[in-house]
Amino acid sequence: MADKILGKHYNYSYNGMRLDPYRILDIYGITHPAHQHAVKKLLVPGNRGAKALEQDIQEAILSLERWLEMIKEDLDLGLRTNPLDTIESLDPAKDYWDWVSDNAKEHEKQKMDQNSIFDIG
Repeated sequence: MADKILGKHYNYSYNGMRLDPYRILDIYGITHPAHQHAVKKLLVPGNRGAKALEQDIQEAILSLERWLEMIKEDLDLGLRTNPLDTIESLDPAKDYWDWVSDNAKEHEKQKMDQNSIFDIG
């Protein structure tokens, strides 16, 4: 069913996993709509039958420009204090394991601090 919706040009798989745009967006944790739109356009630009290469690239650029506008708007309105707050990581797996490692270190430090509170030496 989904093949009919997305088209044959997105019919790729790897190790039994179907690699359509939605799976790729999910794997990389791409959640911003403008970012999603640009990635989908750039996965197979000009190769989907409906639009030319140049048009797909231009539409991806427009999506990315709008994303930058939104970041600037958020900063101007005080909704974000850091422009990086709105940008997803390019390597979510690495960031995840860095986060796990950092939190494990922090948790161990908190345990040591709690133990020292009760240490009546």
